[in-house]
Amino acid sequence: MIRNLIVGSSLIVAILTAIIFGVFVGTPLTIPAQGYTFDFRTGSSFKQLTNNLQQKNITSSAIMLQIIARAQGIDKIVQAGEYHLEPGVRPNELLDMLANGRVKQYRLTIVEGWNFKQILNEIKQHVAVIHTTNDFKVYSMPEGKFYPETYKFPKGTKDVDILNRSYNAMQDVLMQEWIKRNNNLIIKTPYEALILASIIEKESSMRAEFNKISGVYQRRLAKKMRLQADPTVIYGLANDSKILTKKDLKINTKYNTYMHYGLPPTPIAMPSRAAIYAALHPDDSDNIYFVARGDGGHVFSENLQQHLQAVNRYRRLNGR
Repeated sequence: MIRNLIVGSSLIVAILTAIIFGVFVGTPLTIPAQGYTFDFRTGSSFKQLTNNLQQKNITSSAIMLQIIARAQGIDKIVQAGEYHLEPGVRPNELLDMLANGRVKQYRLTIVEGWNFKQILNEIKQHVAVIHTTNDFKVYSMPEGKFYPETYKFPKGTKDVDILNRSYNAMQDVLMQEWIKRNNNLIIKTPYEALILASIIEKESSMRAEFNKISGVYQRRLAKKMRLQADPTVIYGLANDSKILTKKDLKINTKYNTYMHYGLPPTPIAMPSRAAIYAALHPDDSDNIYFVARGDGGHVFSENLQQHLQAVNRYRRLNGR
């Protein structure tokens, strides 16, 4: 009789314990609407972490978290890092995050058309990046060699690691597109394609025009004409916001394509994949001129007479 009572009591305790743990695991943690971020640093104990979460009223029971984690072997494999919890996260999801090192991810966006100086400024201002050096001479002629994209990374990532990711991404994209290039291009190397793509990127905000602009510049190269690309002149003057004057066009920098034949010596910006594709797939028209319409687009012409007519028309419309 006594034995039966003991067995029955043990069973009841086991059932109640299971219910309590089930309710605990299935109940979301108490997380503020804006979320909750915390650091688990190397050398800290899981017990310290859970006690702190209880003190912050994120969990109702540090002991319950410790028991569950110990039973699953998680308390010994928690990975250090910065974690972010959103409302609705349950205890088992928290433990899974800690065990798998799903740390908070920060973002840094390299914008299409930025130059290398702008990238460095963006990285320098990022709060989650460790700034290890101001010397980036490891990148020979770095302009144009970093792929414009949004990069995710944990807090404490080094600046050079972000740059290496972007650099490698650009090399991959450039080679992928180079393999699929049109035949009989006037440009002969991937680096020349990168230079041309950077000019295309800066010339128009309309991607539908990219292959037309590419065609114009490649026909001009083939005809031994100067490119006369305003963005290259602006880059040579080291002033991204500058509005060109006739005087500027006479300043002899190596990027002044009104004065020098051929491509400039380096890219002038970070081109998108679309611009690289266009550089390798120019249109097959006979256009060798274009002029801005004033709305981001351009009018393309086959000869100088048509071009001058377009210039006069759109200058009048734009009040110039």
